[in-house]
Amino acid sequence: MWDFIERFNILLGIVLSVPVVWSWTILLGSKRRQKILIKTLEKSPGNRPAYLLVDIGKGESENQVISFLSSQGVTGIKPVTISCEQVTKDDLQDLVDRLQEIKGKSMESGVDRFHLFYKGPVAFAMLVGEVFSNTPATVYHYDLKSGKYESWGPLHRRYNL
Repeated sequence: MWDFIERFNILLGIVLSVPVVWSWTILLGSKRRQKILIKTLEKSPGNRPAYLLVDIGKGESENQVISFLSSQGVTGIKPVTISCEQVTKDDLQDLVDRLQEIKGKSMESGVDRFHLFYKGPVAFAMLVGEVFSNTPATVYHYDLKSGKYESWGPLHRRYNL
């Protein structure tokens, strides 16, 4: 009797391992496809892109953005720029209103992807992200160590990698 139960357990384990392995394979493939999609979106310029530079702080970043764009093969385009020396809590609403106005005019003209270049404090970056959270946008961050912009990928609310 115990031999029968042992053989039945072995057979049951083999049968049940098939859907587990199959599910695991599907899950790993899904994660891999997500990573590939994010990399593709990161490099996708869009059919009618808009380039926006938010430059908060001392110094000027427009030439660096133009240099970065030309290194990516985008030439003859000057980004729309919002710049100021510093941001205080009194300035926030005006800057957000300017961002929303730029976004609205761009969307009316048929822009299908925003390329957001950002140099400034993290607190204001959250507001910029909120303004552009429901539009296709790629975020570029200014790295102080290298002195260059780098793509941080598409702007979205959640990372499931």
